[in-house]
Amino acid sequence: MALDPVIKGFREEFDRFWGLMEQQIEVCPDEIWNRKESGWVFWQQHYHTAACVELFALPEGRPSAIKLEREVWMLVKEPQSAVSKQEMLDLFKAMRALAYEYMEASNTANLAEVDPVLSKRFGREVTRLFALMGLIRHCCYHLGCCDSIFRNNGMKGVY
Repeated sequence: MALDPVIKGFREEFDRFWGLMEQQIEVCPDEIWNRKESGWVFWQQHYHTAACVELFALPEGRPSAIKLEREVWMLVKEPQSAVSKQEMLDLFKAMRALAYEYMEASNTANLAEVDPVLSKRFGREVTRLFALMGLIRHCCYHLGCCDSIFRNNGMKGVY
C-alpha cells in the first residue's frame, strides 16, 4: 500500500532522525552509555524517546511493550541497572513498527481529525497531525541532547 504523499514526507523525516538515534546507540562508548550527564543517564534518554512512541501511537487496548517502570522511562527517577545496547536496538525496532502502523492509518484527509485515544492520554483535544509532529519533534530533541553529550566528551555527534 502506497503512503499518502504528505504522510510519506512525515515518515521520511521520522526515519531520518530515528536512524540517527539508532546510530548513537551503536557508536556510544560503554563508559558513556550508563553515565548520568545533562540530568539523565545516557541510555535512559533513548529508552524514553522510544517509550514515548507509545504515547503517540499505541492503539487503545493494546498492551505496552515497555518493560521499565514509568518513572524510569519518563525520566523521573534514575534506573537501577542499564539496558543493553541490543535491548535498546530491539526496542527501537519495535517502536519504529508501531510508528509506521500509526502513519499507515493516517492520510492528508484525517490529519486534522481529533484523535480520541491520544486526546485522552494528553488530557486535551489533539489531532493526528499533533501525533505525527510529536513523533518527529520528540526524537529530534533527544537526538540533539545526546549528540551534545558526545561532543562534550570529545566525540563527533551523529547529526
